[in-house]
Amino acid sequence: MAGNVDLAQFLRCCRDRIDPKSAGIPKRGTYRRVPGLRREEVAQLTDVSTDYYTRLEQGRNIPPRTASWTPSPRPCAWTTRNGRTCTTW
Repeated sequence: MAGNVDLAQFLRCCRDRIDPKSAGIPKRGTYRRVPGLRREEVAQLTDVSTDYYTRLEQGRNIPPRTASWTPSPRPCAWTTRNGRTCTTW
């Protein structure tokens, strides 16, 4: 599973820190097994398949899709669980 270890750690770290409410994820139930976003929620927000995002987060040696890294026409902002705001383009 050697490959994109740094990218995998970065993706997991970011996913754990993003508050679902600030990302526009509707609340379903009262219990969440993960502190931040679920993998399928990140995949939906970034317009990639859950399987593809999971492989990236596992550090598998796969080439990133060009469309995945094309800047969005609008910025996205999320609030982390500690209250910090992250903005991406």
